[in-house]
Amino acid sequence: MERRILHLQITAFPVAVQRVHDPSLRGRPVAILSRRSPRAVIAAVSQEARGDGVRTGMCLAEARALCRRLILVPPDANLQDRARAALTHLAAAYAPLVEPVIAGGIFADLTGTSRLLGDSRDTAARIQREVLSRLGLPCSMGLSSNKLVSGVACRITPARELADVRPGQEASFLSPLPAPLLPAVRQSHQRRLLADLNLRRILDIAALPLSRLLLAFQRHGYTLFRQSRGQDDAPVRPAARQPLIRVEETLARESLDDDILRATLFLLVERGGRLLRRAGLAATTARLHVRGGDGRYAARGVRLESRTAGDRDLFLRLCPALDALTTRRVRIRWMELVLTDLRRQEQQLALFQDAPGTRDRALSRALDCIRQRYGEDAVRRRGPAPGPEGA
Repeated sequence: MERRILHLQITAFPVAVQRVHDPSLRGRPVAILSRRSPRAVIAAVSQEARGDGVRTGMCLAEARALCRRLILVPPDANLQDRARAALTHLAAAYAPLVEPVIAGGIFADLTGTSRLLGDSRDTAARIQREVLSRLGLPCSMGLSSNKLVSGVACRITPARELADVRPGQEASFLSPLPAPLLPAVRQSHQRRLLADLNLRRILDIAALPLSRLLLAFQRHGYTLFRQSRGQDDAPVRPAARQPLIRVEETLARESLDDDILRATLFLLVERGGRLLRRAGLAATTARLHVRGGDGRYAARGVRLESRTAGDRDLFLRLCPALDALTTRRVRIRWMELVLTDLRRQEQQLALFQDAPGTRDRALSRALDCIRQRYGEDAVRRRGPAPGPEGA
């Protein structure tokens, strides 16, 4: 049975949702802030604002200088969550498997629904009409045999239109498109390598044998080999609710100074660790996200060997991730720490008072008590971020 995977995307999702909530914003330059703070940056922009040069990741002063008519709207996470839930619920009436996309879209598996609902292209068109009529959200769509091609087709398709790539036409559809549209080459260093090798279109990558791609891109070569040919076996995965802890900080000024970045990282670790200890939890996975002054995002994950709520240990494990994220040498504007794979913290008595991590956890708990009573700024660390325990 041929797979038929639909990708639906709402362009500038936070802006589109806000315009449904407040119709007076339609047709006007709008920017959604990253958070309610004077140091917030631009998280999403409307097409009108983008025409004046406003981009995501810009600070408020720079955005206002480019567009005097810019309307700044604080984020409304609750409103966006409700819109995502409504979008997923609507699509679930047509597809047995629906996978939400964080940026404001879905993947829907329409495989095997033709006997009940008719041709998959007609089903996709009905979903598109219902999203517009019931939710007021214009969307673009891509339909193909896998998530990769559907996602690329959706990205190059204007709002309110549908791109249908028939089975067997995946490679020919991708061939003339720019190489950076492939998910495997979205990282900056891979883009530079493609430019150095003069691989500008997807067909240029597809023309290379696997051995040469492995030589140039190491482990990513095999992924490039498959993606350039339109091959993707990834299934549509329904959302799984997993608890997480998310903390973020916007720097007062864009910086590449190691002391400033490490101090910001340790601030996030302290906040996240305090939330973990308050809930009696520990994390085994941590992910660090950064956004540079050019608006580009980057992320690096760390698998923790032991479930620990000690701030120092978590900080030291994240330092190599921070170093890897700053290799572009672009000043960092915003940083976020996400702690996942949460488990109940096991209280294990130490046989020796100086067991590894004992002092760190005791100090963290003492600081938690002080800050809970006197406020977060009651105690501040002096000097650079800490080194290994005992150093």
